[in-house]
Amino acid sequence: MRFRLLGPVEVRAGEDWQGIGAPKWRSVLAALLINAGQIVPVDVLINEVWGDTPPAKAGNLISIYVLRLRRLLGDTDSSLLMTRAPGYLLRLAPGDIDAQVFETLLREGGRAYADGDPERAAAQLAEALALWHGSPLADVPATTLVETEAERLAELRLDAAELRIKAELACGSHAQVIPEVRRLLADHPLREGLWLMLMQALDGAGRHAEALDAYGQARSVIAEELGVDPGAELRQFYAHLLAEDEERASDTGGAPGSISAGTVAPSSGPPRSVPVPAEAVRPRSVPAQLPADVADFTGRNDQVKHLCDVLTNAGPDADPGAVRIALVAGSGGLGKTSLAVHGAHRVRGSFPDGQLYVDLLGATPQPLPAADVLARFLRDLGLDGRDIPADEDERAARYRTVLAGRRMLVVLDNARDAAQVRPLLPGTASCAVLVTTRSRMPDLASTRLVDLDVLDDDEALTLFTRIVGDERAAAEPEATAELLLACAGLPLAIRICAARLATRSGWTIRTMANRLRDEHRRLDELRAGDLAVRASFQVSFASLPASAQPDGIAPADAFRMLGLWHGPSISSAAAAALFGTTEDLAGDALEALVDARLLESRSPDRYKFHDLLRVYSSERAVADLSAQARDVAIGRLLRWYMRTADAAATAHVPHRVNIPLDPVGGDPPPLSFATAEERWPGTTTRAPTWSPPPARRPSRASTTSPGGCPLRCTLSSTAAATGQTASRPVVSPWTARGARGAVRARRGF
Repeated sequence: MRFRLLGPVEVRAGEDWQGIGAPKWRSVLAALLINAGQIVPVDVLINEVWGDTPPAKAGNLISIYVLRLRRLLGDTDSSLLMTRAPGYLLRLAPGDIDAQVFETLLREGGRAYADGDPERAAAQLAEALALWHGSPLADVPATTLVETEAERLAELRLDAAELRIKAELACGSHAQVIPEVRRLLADHPLREGLWLMLMQALDGAGRHAEALDAYGQARSVIAEELGVDPGAELRQFYAHLLAEDEERASDTGGAPGSISAGTVAPSSGPPRSVPVPAEAVRPRSVPAQLPADVADFTGRNDQVKHLCDVLTNAGPDADPGAVRIALVAGSGGLGKTSLAVHGAHRVRGSFPDGQLYVDLLGATPQPLPAADVLARFLRDLGLDGRDIPADEDERAARYRTVLAGRRMLVVLDNARDAAQVRPLLPGTASCAVLVTTRSRMPDLASTRLVDLDVLDDDEALTLFTRIVGDERAAAEPEATAELLLACAGLPLAIRICAARLATRSGWTIRTMANRLRDEHRRLDELRAGDLAVRASFQVSFASLPASAQPDGIAPADAFRMLGLWHGPSISSAAAAALFGTTEDLAGDALEALVDARLLESRSPDRYKFHDLLRVYSSERAVADLSAQARDVAIGRLLRWYMRTADAAATAHVPHRVNIPLDPVGGDPPPLSFATAEERWPGTTTRAPTWSPPPARRPSRASTTSPGGCPLRCTLSSTAAATGQTASRPVVSPWTARGARGAVRARRGF
């Protein structure tokens, strides 16, 4: 099987199942799976995703979702999820969907029961029911198509459960089925067949009185809900029980219980009043220093609302006595300044005494000193230059005094760290401060963080079409989807591509998408005028600090060496092997890169790059590290993986035939496994598997080990320890030209 519908929608990834993260992707995939083997028009998919209120560029968004699903399914040649006018077709083999397998087993079980073989029927029906892991299509947004299919599958599940119970009763398993029948009746109290089987099971288990009482319960429920008596089959079996032993008939009444309703006590005390500062006399010149708002600002609705609430003290956690400080943090190219300026313009009416703005140049080698910024702000606020103190602390005190009581917004753009920001904070709650930075500044107190991430698909497409126009995007939906995926949701990259297309009327979107296909030229293409993705990354890279430990690895060196690794993620233990240091020191360098927004960490000790940062890191590795240094680092990592895999295999099969490995020497130690259960979390029975490589052309800049094996070899001995996504050891892909190098590399481990 490759797909699951009998519960949350899932796809098979290697040996494991994984869900579909985005609800809209799930809707598209569910519609295609429900209509597997049939062409599903784009209009139908649009209706499944948005109903009666589709966006203007719905067709383009469907193309993006389809392209993302193809990548998720590994459908590189579109042979599985095919484009067929007027929509798409999902071509599957029999048994690829769990619902198909379930229905096949249900039919076979029914035939076996009809043929007088209840044991085989019970086994097949139990196998069919074991495929279920929840309500059908549980995580797919409800539509007519989804609800109809879910109801059909749920009805078949109930039919299968009833038939299995009948088969079990025919096999004499009366007592064993009673709990399951009661559970089914709790959900389906009007199902007379279930009441009949409960009575038969109770009577067969020697619980005659309970069987008679069950009929009374059935009659009461059916009469109360439908106003009729039970059906003929149920009445006949009840009469049969009475005829067997009339004197053992018992009362069927039972006073129904009652549930008393509780009340919610009103909150005590009057609402807290919020003091409003008295109006201060406005200065003669009101500073209005905000840059112009971005005309094509797109998306970020939740972040904009949160920002405005913080700045205007309108949020649920507002504190009327504290200076409001909103912190917009994110890596280069995410649009922090655009968001801050857009939000500041939205709330500037709440700050009639003016708005101060400064670019602190925090991401450059020479950030602005706070003392210089204070001097400028004091002049802007009307203070004579001769009256500005020389000392920074005195300037900060005068600055707070001048701002006291004034309703002003201070925008500190591109801040380096908390030390640069603190002297520029007002001292009274009448003012608000908006800071943008590439650091989350955990040491800056009383902030409300707006942590930016890449744009989602809808926002990315909206930004793109606002610049190039809806008509061009609608004319080339597949090319638009491919281009936006190459930009990986980075607003700067999307804006650059759209700007280049807007100024080149002779280019199609396919032209730009093709130019982005070679990832080793991708950053060269993502440049327009003074906008460049590479330059944005370079600013963060150049400002990386030195190692905090004398014997530690510099974060910049760690960033370079991570460019040699092409797996989906890496653990701190594997990174230590790549760097040639201890895991603690490697973790310090990795966390420094996370703080600098050059690396992501979504779970403890797991790290990954944004797609475009991975390309930049690979560039830095080739440009800054010698070939020998690259080979040495790669060798360390591959030897570490080999030894970790060897330790996991030994834990799994202690008495296997071992191929002797060379001594560890000065390499970081591999992971160890005290028990067999530690080797692959969550698995206990399967041995390691070898995944054959997909045919692919080695990229021009693929880094190779001394034996000629590309570093795209992804050996993940244990998912938890190495940071890979596979849950069992997998080596893939070894390219054809690297086969001989693989043998050499194995000898060298």
